[in-house]
Amino acid sequence: MHEPLHHVPLFSGLDEADLDRLAAKAETVELAAGEVLFHEGEEGDRAYVVERGALEIVKQARNREILLATQGPGAVIGEMAILQAMPRTATVRAAEDSTLVAIDGDAFRELVEESTAAARSLLETMFVRWRETDAALRESEKLAQLGSLSAGVAHELNNPAAAIGRAASQLGQVLAAGAAADDPFADGLGTRPVMSSLARSDAEEEMEASLGELGIGEPWRYAPVLVDLQVAPGELASVVPPGDATSWLDDLARRHEAATLVAEIQDAAGRISEIVASLRSYTYLDRGERQSVDINRGLADTLVMLRGKLKGITVETDYAPDLPPVEGHGGELNQVWTNLVVNAADAMGDGGHLTIRTHRDGSWVVAEIQDDGPGIPADVQQRIFDPFFTTKPVGQGTGLGLDISQHIVQEQHGGALTFVSEPGRTVFSVRLPIG
Repeated sequence: MHEPLHHVPLFSGLDEADLDRLAAKAETVELAAGEVLFHEGEEGDRAYVVERGALEIVKQARNREILLATQGPGAVIGEMAILQAMPRTATVRAAEDSTLVAIDGDAFRELVEESTAAARSLLETMFVRWRETDAALRESEKLAQLGSLSAGVAHELNNPAAAIGRAASQLGQVLAAGAAADDPFADGLGTRPVMSSLARSDAEEEMEASLGELGIGEPWRYAPVLVDLQVAPGELASVVPPGDATSWLDDLARRHEAATLVAEIQDAAGRISEIVASLRSYTYLDRGERQSVDINRGLADTLVMLRGKLKGITVETDYAPDLPPVEGHGGELNQVWTNLVVNAADAMGDGGHLTIRTHRDGSWVVAEIQDDGPGIPADVQQRIFDPFFTTKPVGQGTGLGLDISQHIVQEQHGGALTFVSEPGRTVFSVRLPIG
């Protein structure tokens, strides 16, 4: 007798004689990690019960491999192709070293035909799998569309951003080449020292007074420029040339403003390039479906993509520097980070403190997203992972974010998504197996 058959819900209504008859036509199958049990499109002649290990159910769609689910001990695999007399609808491979019990197709069909309990259990299993498969395919389609759109946007943005950066750099070189060889401010033009608003106000006021003592009209026009160039008030007499001081100061102000604008253009072009790079990384463009995923990088890219959403919120990160990668689906995991960060931002409103941490816990990688919002009401905490349940106002939430996130973490990656919440502190924790 194969002991695993006793613990399978599909066979729970069978008596010992039926179980013995079924077990007589069963055999043990050993799979090494990564080994394929059967491929999508193959004819099905056997069903399988997982005795030990874990199996991945994957399907091809839009030239992408989609992980539909991961099945562990007690799960029945491959029965649909037998009952429908159709080819396998998905590929099944071992996520780790696994032991299976293979059941002959004819014996399996006889079981369903003769046992009402087995037929009822099979119907329930089919419904659950249909719902999970449909949800996974719909979500993957959204991600595929996002990836295609992002590829086009990234390509269109990258070229003009690079052109702007090059032009700004060349303009800066032209301005520098036009400066006099003995210009003491050539290297400082376009810079702005870091100082508090109060310190800057005091420095500009002192500079205006010194300019006034030199008889220079409208000193407030030139004081900010000289403060930026870090000229000491006591040095003005030796810096400002005698004669037409106003004309010299006007020229200095224009050159400083031009250099400042060039620096701003270069900074803006650099930020566009940063966003494009993060966009490509965020959506895992041009990469295979299953990758070695850097969780720290995924979280950092997500924060770049959500920079506008997080305005007014203080963001603190504490990434473990030696965090090992996980094997998984980078785009889907980035969707998890997006859902959790957006939920935290919505909970805090216009301000608040968001903390993101990562660390290793034995054979797990852990990512935590914490906010200091009002917390999740105790009376709804048991429902937040339910499909279509949301605490947001009508029209502002679909109620699918946490349901999808839980599916990605648990079903696709064999991890866990949990939370603790109280007023002033809500922490969502994602645990993912290393390797």
